[in-house]
Amino acid sequence: MNLFVGNLAANVSQEDLRRLFAGFGTILRTLVMKKTSRGATPVYGHVYMEPESAAREAIDSLNHAPLRGRLIRVRECVERKRPERRQTRMRWTGLERRGTERRTNGRSYPEMPVEMLNAELNRASAQSSSRGR
Repeated sequence: MNLFVGNLAANVSQEDLRRLFAGFGTILRTLVMKKTSRGATPVYGHVYMEPESAAREAIDSLNHAPLRGRLIRVRECVERKRPERRQTRMRWTGLERRGTERRTNGRSYPEMPVEMLNAELNRASAQSSSRGR
């Protein structure tokens, strides 16, 4: 079973993941994925384990467990084919944007006039880009 491990610290290695999950079952492979656009900091990893019952036990035991100073997130990784991934992405139509409620002080966009919404979204985008995002 493929397990997704998120919220990893910058200094976590594949060997750290192997040691953490070794008590639950047979580890087939561990991966630590690195974001190269912002340097080489690992942000998530994968652990391939068997048997499935041991993997489920590892999910229950290690989700929100500390690893190198951070609480990791562990869940089953469900692999999807490329067309399925594309269908779940949100489309930008000018009025919809992920997290609109958060960026507009809790108001959802149907309650706001379009001009006001666009001004709010532009202001939020300018603030996030000035913070180095």
